[in-house]
Amino acid sequence: MLGAVTLACTGSGPAPQRTAPGETDSYEEELARIPLEGIPPDWPLHWEVPEFPEPDQVAAAGVARLFEALEHMLIFGPVPREPEDLDLLLLLATDDYAEQVRGYHANVRGTNPDPWIGPRWIRVMEARVNGDAATVLLCADEGFHGPVSRGGGSEVWRDHRAVLTEYDLVRRTVDDDQRWLVDHTASYAGDDYRDPEVGYQPECDEWATHKLGDA
Repeated sequence: MLGAVTLACTGSGPAPQRTAPGETDSYEEELARIPLEGIPPDWPLHWEVPEFPEPDQVAAAGVARLFEALEHMLIFGPVPREPEDLDLLLLLATDDYAEQVRGYHANVRGTNPDPWIGPRWIRVMEARVNGDAATVLLCADEGFHGPVSRGGGSEVWRDHRAVLTEYDLVRRTVDDDQRWLVDHTASYAGDDYRDPEVGYQPECDEWATHKLGDA
């Protein structure tokens, strides 16, 4: 049933039932609350997703996309964060990692005096599955996504606009159903990536050249 997450992402079919803490909505209904398109007009997300041949790849990539979109929603949503939005982390991540990320967002109390705005383009570069573990690599073009004082939302403001984020996922049984859950994430920009001259960094750099008209 790992493909259920993919169906939940596209709205094309039923997903297994799971209730979040204190809620009675279905698993599919809860995931549908996560805006994959971001929060237009100031914080939109634009996705490029390849067609993976294996269902496990599709499902793992779907969970990574939902988690990325959920964090985007929590970062740019109203302050303080709504408890029911924080609870969504428990549907997509292991307990330990969900609590770690939840603690960060729950402690945000004030708004940023120099807010970040602008579009983010995100490409799913790879989804590798090895037994009960998976790695999903996302490439984000964040050239126009930045603080207003430095041109965020209107001009390219950073040298390293291509940001790679690595998602490590594990397969777990939840409510008698097997699902992929995020166990760790790590982001790299330019030379921060462990192999900046090989692998996916050059490809991400080449891709992350969007213009505002592409949004």
